[in-house]
Amino acid sequence: VRRGDINFKKNGLNSDFFWMLYSKFKKNDVVYGDHTKNISKIDQEILKSNSVLYSEGPYKFKKFKRKLLNEPLYKDDLFINKSIVQFDRLTREWHSIFNKYNTKILLNWERYSSDHFAMSEAIKQNGGISVIWQIAFNGMPFWDSQCSSDIFFSFSKFSVENEKLSKSECKYFIVTGLPRDYSNQILKDKAKKIKLSLNHRGAKKIISVFDGNSISDTRFHTGHKNQIENYEKILLEVNNNKELGVIFKPKHPQSLKNRLGKTFNLLMESCKTGRCLILDENTKYQSPNPAILAGLASDICLHADLSSGTAALECASAGKPVLLIDREGAPFSVLNKLKYGKTRFKSWSEAIEAINEFDITDDKNEIGDWSELIDILDPYRDGLSAQRVGNYLNWLLEGFHKNLDLNIIMENAADRYSKKWGSDKVIS
Repeated sequence: VRRGDINFKKNGLNSDFFWMLYSKFKKNDVVYGDHTKNISKIDQEILKSNSVLYSEGPYKFKKFKRKLLNEPLYKDDLFINKSIVQFDRLTREWHSIFNKYNTKILLNWERYSSDHFAMSEAIKQNGGISVIWQIAFNGMPFWDSQCSSDIFFSFSKFSVENEKLSKSECKYFIVTGLPRDYSNQILKDKAKKIKLSLNHRGAKKIISVFDGNSISDTRFHTGHKNQIENYEKILLEVNNNKELGVIFKPKHPQSLKNRLGKTFNLLMESCKTGRCLILDENTKYQSPNPAILAGLASDICLHADLSSGTAALECASAGKPVLLIDREGAPFSVLNKLKYGKTRFKSWSEAIEAINEFDITDDKNEIGDWSELIDILDPYRDGLSAQRVGNYLNWLLEGFHKNLDLNIIMENAADRYSKKWGSDKVIS
């Protein structure tokens, strides 16, 4: 299912096809898209030139009314009716797509809305298998990220246990590691050039700061106020300390000016020093740059949201020192096991003290140290996660080509993976 990163180059940048590029899965066995028709002509041409089919959207169904509850008297009854009708509509739409292209494997990343339940039901009706790959790190159970699928590609056994506590229902949890760790080796040279450009302008110590986007309503996401602080605090320090440099990696750079308000002017002025850089390339959806590009180009990284932490984990997994700031309060996150005052902080002022104290020549720095957790959160760290995911999908497809029973197909793939990577990496 489409995320928006249509990239067929092995350049380390984000790609919806990471699992295919680094495995034996064939391009002409892939259908790309969603249940809408908004794939641009340019993207269609890119897909076509790479032998990948694109979904042209579902067959259109006539509107229908379905009475589900007798005499709905309360708002809850109306909400339930509406939800069931929507589920039925989405299931029919997705089933029409799967049936049109004879799709047997659904690979999906979007588990943060209820739509994926309809998608899983639709592929089931088409005699297929639903697969979800973990795109983001959860340090604690999240009820609103509960998911349902036949197979779930997970970062680690810790993430599997998190899914169980969140009441996710999956037949097989497959521990594959961080799915985009293929970037680490590929981007080293590009990161080195970025770092040298800041060094040449006087920056002796470089910090990368991650911006996971924000919205105005702080009840549902990190608010603009917090993101403004993430830029303002470190920019003031960079302008005060001429030996400090900063790289900002925004997830949604195209909205940066609107989200930062007056602080955007401070950001622009700071960039003129040559010691401040924004990785501001963007696509229609988000930044094509992975967080690790900023991480590799810096001496120390900072992630200012303990309730998430994907960018932080990706950098720590690559061996970079990473600081965390927990302003909102996430007491149940596993990241609280990291040492307070050295790796974990409650405010920017505390974190800046640690940044200034951080010695880039000391290989045994306690500041930004994740060694007590990293084996638990990413057991591989070998750059082969994409290969594991792609090859697993290929094993499933081979089973369909042999006309095997669904359960046999999944059992065989799980058995092959267990023999290759260890029985502890398959949890059913």
